[in-house]
Amino acid sequence: MDKLLDKENIHKTIGTDPNLIKKIISLYLRDAPKLVEEIDEAIKSGDNKKMGENAHALKGITGYYNTGDIYNMCLELEQFGKTNSMPDKNGEIADSLSRLKDFISRLLEELKVYIEQI
Repeated sequence: MDKLLDKENIHKTIGTDPNLIKKIISLYLRDAPKLVEEIDEAIKSGDNKKMGENAHALKGITGYYNTGDIYNMCLELEQFGKTNSMPDKNGEIADSLSRLKDFISRLLEELKVYIEQI
């Protein structure tokens, strides 16, 4: 399975100071799961706006670590929210959320290993 963590992007966007990297990653480890939960709750309640806003926020903080799959999944959910896609595209949205949860879980594990190594 491919790695999700883009260390080169971390150094480009955050820098190379291990203490700063650890601090910012610890914030992500705290905030990303909360945002995923907020997206999930918004989908369950049919709140397009809340889904889009939380997906946008998650996309922004994820961009330090992954500019590929996870970033694009967040963008997709953000766009679904902006275009008021619920309930018409509930199946696609549920699939996107399921994939996002899996990828975020994997990224969080990679980040935990990374901060232990630096």
